[in-house]
Amino acid sequence: MAKVPCPSCKQFYEEGAHFAPSRSKWAYHKRSDVCVYCLEKQLDPTNFQDVDSLLRHLDLPFLLDDWMKLYEANGAKTLRTYVKMFAEGEYADGLINWTYYNDKWAKAIAEGTLEQIVPVFTDTWLADMKMKWQNDYKPDEFHYLENLYENLLKSQNILPGISQSLALMLCKLILGADQDLRAGLPVKDRIAEIKNIMQVGGFETKGSKNTGDFDTAGELFVWLEKKGWQPKFYDGKNRDEVDIVMKDTQAFLRRLVLNEPGLIDQVQQRKDAYIASKELESEVFMSETQFDSYESSILSGDSYEGTIDLGDDDEDGE
Repeated sequence: MAKVPCPSCKQFYEEGAHFAPSRSKWAYHKRSDVCVYCLEKQLDPTNFQDVDSLLRHLDLPFLLDDWMKLYEANGAKTLRTYVKMFAEGEYADGLINWTYYNDKWAKAIAEGTLEQIVPVFTDTWLADMKMKWQNDYKPDEFHYLENLYENLLKSQNILPGISQSLALMLCKLILGADQDLRAGLPVKDRIAEIKNIMQVGGFETKGSKNTGDFDTAGELFVWLEKKGWQPKFYDGKNRDEVDIVMKDTQAFLRRLVLNEPGLIDQVQQRKDAYIASKELESEVFMSETQFDSYESSILSGDSYEGTIDLGDDDEDGE
């Protein structure tokens, strides 16, 4: 059989064994363009959205229970085994309507009931339920307990620890009482036990929480944000003394600058005078000997015959 290249990995493979079969009318060679190895590298076998998208492209049905069984045995190589089911064996006739199966699993994912229809998930779910409830109930009884427990969590202030353990115990007692009623057995003792557990755990009307009330400020703001409210931490208005002081300080500085047009000039003049004084202090007009001679001539009344060095001013005067 002739070998064809894979555009992804650039390797040459035989068409039949190394490419996923396709029933799509858009697939001219009735196979995927990319080899099955590259598809497996890009596909997450536990991401049902990706698996569904790929199988839709190949026009193959998405049988999630079969997919999960194969995944348990093959792991990352699930795709190559799965597509062989539609090239060989009972699915090779191509008569399965994949739309029904895909819609079925998509609905289960949206409703959160996936574990109830997938055998692999069902086994895991049952094991978790046995661990949680410490008993070997039937699946429908587990669902009864879970629904009852969820309602308790929503209606009562149940905290982790003893309160949570008492809530689980209460659910099991209610289930037992319900079973006794169906069997026509007396439930007086069951009712007494239920009443005691409710009193000890505080599962009464006074301990219930009103789902229509807000217990914390956080719940209030979450509700407001869902209604479209957007908090504004500062809206420009004076809300307290700090805002008033800040606004007054800003107004004072604004008036100080605007009402004193000569302020900048005064500052510049003082700056120039300061620089000039520093420059004069650094200049030396005569040496110490000349200064002593000049001082002596002044005291004696004689004229000073020396010269006074005025620096750059003499040169500018010339």
